[in-house]
Amino acid sequence: MRWLAVLLLVASAMAGEPAARRTVPSADLAEAAIACLRPEIGATTPQVASVSGPVLIPGEGAYVLQAEPLTRARTGRIQVRVRVLLQEREVGRSLVSLHLKTLRQALVTLVPIPRGTPIGLEHLHAESVDLPPGRAEPLADPAQVVGFLAASDLPAGTILTATSRVRPHLVRPGPVTLIFAQNGFQLSASGVASAAGYLGDVVAVRRGDGKSVQGQVIGPAQVLVNY
Repeated sequence: MRWLAVLLLVASAMAGEPAARRTVPSADLAEAAIACLRPEIGATTPQVASVSGPVLIPGEGAYVLQAEPLTRARTGRIQVRVRVLLQEREVGRSLVSLHLKTLRQALVTLVPIPRGTPIGLEHLHAESVDLPPGRAEPLADPAQVVGFLAASDLPAGTILTATSRVRPHLVRPGPVTLIFAQNGFQLSASGVASAAGYLGDVVAVRRGDGKSVQGQVIGPAQVLVNY
């Protein structure tokens, strides 16, 4: 259902104009356009992109502004037709173009980040961004980004999303350090991981004596065997 807004306005002739004509101000036309969307957009404040008015109408009587959106969309650019009625007869109309912004908090790159580079706080800043329809939800929590690797070359000003980063493998198949820690003592030995693993993953590691053990990834090429 399309919303219809009706504003009743009484205007007097502007100074210097003939008494037989008066102007419906562009501001009133824009206000009527916004009012017809208000039930659906809540407290959002649209930006007025353009108004094809003001509208000249006869100089006597109270006029009514009747506004109707010309699209079902409620984000991005929306055009609203505003009709000026005088004694229930249309005496003019205007086309108001509004821009509705859907703002989200997002992490944005301050500098270019080459593909495969670990992302740090120094590379980022937070800001409110306009999220176009169909755009992936931006990442807003630094914990979702810091320490990850850039999935591709990220130019400065890139709004980060889930596809912007990949988790780094702290352990890859090959040499690792096995760590055994207990009661304040720590022993380490060499081993060979059989698979890659992220932080917290459990991987199989072959010790120097050929025996295979399970260990938890705790750092770069480091596996804790008594987790």
